[in-house]
Amino acid sequence: MHIFFGLAGWACLAGAGWLGWRRWRVQFSGVEAIGRVVALERREIDGNVSYHPTIEFHDANGTQRRFTSNGGSSAPSPAVGTDLTVRYLPSQPERAYIPGFFFMWSAPLALTLLGLGSLYAAWH
Repeated sequence: MHIFFGLAGWACLAGAGWLGWRRWRVQFSGVEAIGRVVALERREIDGNVSYHPTIEFHDANGTQRRFTSNGGSSAPSPAVGTDLTVRYLPSQPERAYIPGFFFMWSAPLALTLLGLGSLYAAWH
């Protein structure tokens, strides 16, 4: 069981590092654009419902882009039609994010905590 928790812990930390690096690059090397929420994607997992905004924006070349945020909330928000800022790398405009802690950093943080918890369980 120790080996399983150890491997799971290192895998979670590797995933957290990869996600964190991607978001770090967007945060500090990315550019901003104004996007508009065009839909809310409803996702249900084990009876828990979350709503993930789908946003359209135009990149620096004028190309219209569309993405659905990985971060969602239990309430259907932000409302369809809401304008908001998005960030993306000019070389990868298809990977855009809504700036802010929840949308950019909650997944890497959650994986870090899971990884550290698994490593703790493996060593004790």
